Amino acid sequence: MNAVKGTYRLLYEDMRFYLILFSAITILMAAVYLFIGIFFDADYYGTLFGPLYGAICTVAIYELVVTFPIAIGLGSTRSLFIKCYFLMGFLMVFGTTFVLNSLYFIIYLLETNGFHKVGVFHPGMFYSYEPKLIPFFWIDFMVGLTLFGLSSFITMSWRRLGTVQFFIYFFIITMFITSIIAILGTNQSIEWISKFSPLEIFNTIGLFGLILILLTYPLMKNAPLKMKGAKA
Repeated sequence: MNAVKGTYRLLYEDMRFYLILFSAITILMAAVYLFIGIFFDADYYGTLFGPLYGAICTVAIYELVVTFPIAIGLGSTRSLFIKCYFLMGFLMVFGTTFVLNSLYFIIYLLETNGFHKVGVFHPGMFYSYEPKLIPFFWIDFMVGLTLFGLSSFITMSWRRLGTVQFFIYFFIITMFITSIIAILGTNQSIEWISKFSPLEIFNTIGLFGLILILLTYPLMKNAPLKMKGAKA
């Protein structure tokens, strides 16, 4: 029971720290946007998602690189760590999505009531220029899920393969994808993607992230405590 509580607590504190830190940065950015818009009557578009999207990647990488060996050293098992890691990952994605959309709708409501002319870009604008609570939240969640899955899979692959092998495989996969796009043609690829609705595209992106998270599981189950090739 102590190992279970200790592992959850260890990962939760990491997640909580970065969520608060990057949320504070994002709130500060929003305050600056509003200050400029209200007091200088500026009319422009900004973005808020950068810090919090980065926070998702930071938590995913930090907990695998730093927290993982600490947790195992303190008596946790790999299976327990995986469960805690995935739970904290989903909580992180949910938390960042909640903060982002709360700020976005506050700024939007102030804009519609004539307090300022500052706009904030949201990925949901590909779906609807007029903010819609549930679709916008869902789209942000799908993006966050993909960032977490991608960061987790890449980090654990790097840990298992080592730097040299990882970059060899990365180069091969990149060349394969580039070749497929070149064969199909950039215009045809864009035209094919444009046939789908924005919501379908973001759902597919989120599904891709979920698949990467599931693929990370077998890599983590027998993961070494040190990156392959690292000297003791």
